[in-house]
Amino acid sequence: MTGKDLRDFLNDGKRAYGSLIVNNSPRFVGAAKSIGLDYVFIDTEHISLSRQDLYWMCEGYASAGIPPIVRIPNHDPNFATMAIDAGASGVMVPYVEEVSQVEELVKAVKLRPYKGVKAEQILRDRTSVSQKTQDYIEEFNKNHILLINIESKRAVENLENLLAVDGVDGIIIGPHDLSCSYEMPEEYHSQEFVDLVSSILKKTRECGKWAGIHQTSNNMQSIKKWCNDGANIVLHKADIIAFVEKLTDDIAEIKKSVDGLDSSTERENINI
Repeated sequence: MTGKDLRDFLNDGKRAYGSLIVNNSPRFVGAAKSIGLDYVFIDTEHISLSRQDLYWMCEGYASAGIPPIVRIPNHDPNFATMAIDAGASGVMVPYVEEVSQVEELVKAVKLRPYKGVKAEQILRDRTSVSQKTQDYIEEFNKNHILLINIESKRAVENLENLLAVDGVDGIIIGPHDLSCSYEMPEEYHSQEFVDLVSSILKKTRECGKWAGIHQTSNNMQSIKKWCNDGANIVLHKADIIAFVEKLTDDIAEIKKSVDGLDSSTERENINI
């Protein structure tokens, strides 16, 4: 699957399933393929991956038919350009709040290789350039996806305006930052937060864009609710989260079985 295939897949009303991969080992490519992931999410905002690491990860997953979606460190369009240059099928941008930020990102992801005054001209009026140029831009960027993270009260208040920018494919809710912005830190199961997430998902889908939330727990009730509310991008956990959870349970069970030790080890809460 390419970036274009993923876009067509989602636009056809299907749901895409993926996970956050932070390990840069080539062995993870085959593992991800065996799981049946539709895409992988590679984070360079919170994870210290070099440009070379990113290049190898993007090329590896893309070669395996798994589109890599890269979250860049911030909304600087130069980071978006670097991610695309590394082979990313899509770019996810953290903490976006303003239309001006989105417009710069659209130019970096969807109007390549044009920059500067020319890119601004095309952004404002696609018909200001020849049909030949329009066709070239569409073909050149056909595999490029742009997702924005909704992580603050300002972003929610400005959501319809952000989504109205031509070139934005969808949003992913960042639950940790969003809960903190609304002064209910990590109260993910409170009715107020649940209602907030539902409203964001529904509004986004009504605007004809894709929507999802980074779900870090195995709470199937929440996952089903988000999907029922319109989430068509399922972003579930991360390799490091799955590693900690599974190994914590396994080691505790072994200790209890072999040595009769109490298995009440608490897992570290990992926010990504």
